[in-house]
Amino acid sequence: MNSTSAGVSPSLHTRIGDVEDILASARYLTEAVFMAAHGLMMNDATNAFQALASEIEDKLLNARDRLDEIREELRPTDLGILDEITMLEKRLAERRNALEATV
Repeated sequence: MNSTSAGVSPSLHTRIGDVEDILASARYLTEAVFMAAHGLMMNDATNAFQALASEIEDKLLNARDRLDEIREELRPTDLGILDEITMLEKRLAERRNALEATV
């Protein structure tokens, strides 16, 4: 296990996915602002809102890219090892309990 994944719980992968969902929702809202700005019928205001919406979308995409980088660093094999350790600990406890029950 490498130092970047030491102590990482499998739920971290799920939480990263949750954050990605939130970012996607924010992108859809930003797109709605962009489209609504078109209906303002005032060129300066329309341009300002659309420029702002574009900047927000760029920031959201940048955040999503950073989450992808984090996910890659965690590598599924690292999370798989943690899952396997948890499963082995559970099996060991079950066998210990079974042995104690026979004594």
